[in-house]
Amino acid sequence: MAKYPLCVTTTEPVNLETNSTLIPLLCLDTSEDMRVIHNSYFSNTFNGIGEAIGLIGFGSCEEVDELEELAPGIIVNPNHSLFEKDQVYKNKYVLTSALKRHSILKHFQFKTTRSSSISKCVEPYVIYTPKDIQRDMLAEYGVRLTYMQAWRAKEAALELVRGDPIQSYAKLPSYFHILEATYPGSHIRLHKSEDDHFLYAFVALFTSIKGWEYCRPIVVVDGTFLKGAYKGTLLTANTLDAAGSILPLAYAIVDSENDASWRWFFEQFRDAFGQRLEMCIVSDRHASIIKAASRVYDEVPHFACMWHLLQNIMKNFRKSQQRVTELFYSMAKTYTMTEFNQCMTIVEKIDKRIKDYLMNIGYNKWSRVHAEVNRTWMMTSNIAESVNSRTRHAKVLTVLHLLEFMRQLVQKWNNNNRSKATFSGFHLGKKYENILRRNKTASEKLRVIETNKYVYTVLDGITQFTVCLHQRTCTCGRFQLDELPCPHALAVLTIKHTCYEKYCSDYYTRKNLLLTYQFQMDPLPDESTWNTPTHVLEEVVLPPHGKRPPARPKNKRHTQLREDEKAKITCSNCGQQNHNRKTCKNVRPYDQE
Repeated sequence: MAKYPLCVTTTEPVNLETNSTLIPLLCLDTSEDMRVIHNSYFSNTFNGIGEAIGLIGFGSCEEVDELEELAPGIIVNPNHSLFEKDQVYKNKYVLTSALKRHSILKHFQFKTTRSSSISKCVEPYVIYTPKDIQRDMLAEYGVRLTYMQAWRAKEAALELVRGDPIQSYAKLPSYFHILEATYPGSHIRLHKSEDDHFLYAFVALFTSIKGWEYCRPIVVVDGTFLKGAYKGTLLTANTLDAAGSILPLAYAIVDSENDASWRWFFEQFRDAFGQRLEMCIVSDRHASIIKAASRVYDEVPHFACMWHLLQNIMKNFRKSQQRVTELFYSMAKTYTMTEFNQCMTIVEKIDKRIKDYLMNIGYNKWSRVHAEVNRTWMMTSNIAESVNSRTRHAKVLTVLHLLEFMRQLVQKWNNNNRSKATFSGFHLGKKYENILRRNKTASEKLRVIETNKYVYTVLDGITQFTVCLHQRTCTCGRFQLDELPCPHALAVLTIKHTCYEKYCSDYYTRKNLLLTYQFQMDPLPDESTWNTPTHVLEEVVLPPHGKRPPARPKNKRHTQLREDEKAKITCSNCGQQNHNRKTCKNVRPYDQE
């Protein structure tokens, strides 16, 4: 619904009275009076305007006088004819009535565009500094504070909101005890030093452990720094469910991203989730992650995030970056060896050092077609970055509140995804159902030639593809690597009048999606109702050694090379950039013929 402004602003007061000799319209009660005036003064133009005035239905003089007495300073008269700056109208009806009347009498039309409002921030401080406290205390209470007094006051206020960091570590045993009691079967571990100082904490809830059994065994790990009173790092492990939604598997708080912490994290993850057939790990090129994963999961392939790998290439080799970017993404995502080799040949001509760099890393670490196991669309660690983004405001919390924030996040996503799966009426999850629908559309113009019972030739223009339904393969590579019928396979299935369901991976089905969230995640009881044993209450957990260094901690991670660059818009009408087809002013190619 459109909104109308209640304040009219003009450069100078303007008298909009139509004629000094005109009978005052303020006291007209009926539409007949309006018609008489119209016929007297404007009989030669706009014959239908008088009828329009009659439909407005202005109020009487007595009613207007009563309203003006009740609301002085507010315009309540719908027949108002003088507009000035900073006027306030009683409501939208009064304003629009006055504007309509004026437009009819002056014989013009006006348009109401979408109303816009300008908000004023009362306290435009993103970070309330001690100097702000000094200024406000002096302005409001006349009290002069030193900088240290203001700083201590701020720290005390934050402690009331976030809790005492030291007491937060002391409550960890009780918190973990109630977690295990509420979610039996969870894997929760607390690791301390010999002098009872906190080192690591790991949490894998039962719902995530059981849900992972029905997801493709791909684990994406990453870490993000914390900004609390004590230094630390939040480590997470995530995967995708059958609908393409993020399923957090485990999270941990450690001192930093080093060899020991990552190895401990993977050891706890292996104890909780074990090792599955065709399992793989995806992460950035952090040396500690690579080393720890190879020691704990020595038989599990470890793939590199293609985006982070590209940033390393852009940093080390600065020749033809735009061209190299396009070629690298093509090589990483391609489904055939032929296309991969063609792109690599071009890269070698641009800069042979790039080919040597990628070869030393190993093609199997970043290329889909060279991977030992099927990683499908999981070419980056974006899902872990998405989880890190959700925790950016929680990283200032104490360790106890941060762990509770992560638990609530898992609970929220678990319940939301279960609700979506319950009311879904498709055979596949939402993401893969959309992919299959696009493949189905692309298959409608393909020609199919039957070779034998299971092998078919599919013609896409002058290009020929071979589909084997028995082995679920296609020479385009998508059928076997995506584990979803490609357009060529769907063309064959359409000719055979065969359903596509049995040719889709179980990891994409609604059945697996419902099994992923079959266990409901209940809320945690209030702290006042916790029944904690004595031996748990007596356990001592001290804060980690070393506090946060001085100066304000950074709020955002460092952006990588080319990360802030926006994607260029290409017009589908003319093929040029920086505009779309709606704003295109160029002549279409076929219009020139």
